[in-house]
Amino acid sequence: VFGRSIRTSLTRSRWFDIPLTREESLQADKKLTITFGLSQDPDVIMVDSIKV
Repeated sequence: VFGRSIRTSLTRSRWFDIPLTREESLQADKKLTITFGLSQDPDVIMVDSIKV
């Protein structure tokens, strides 16, 4: 998110909040790009849904 890497440790299904700074929020007025990396386990679904 905006050049920041945010690592998560998945031990069970859960929600993650990724807060934006005020400047990031203003920059992302119309568009926000989120990139997800590969899963360590190809049999595990990493992202089920995204809510903005």
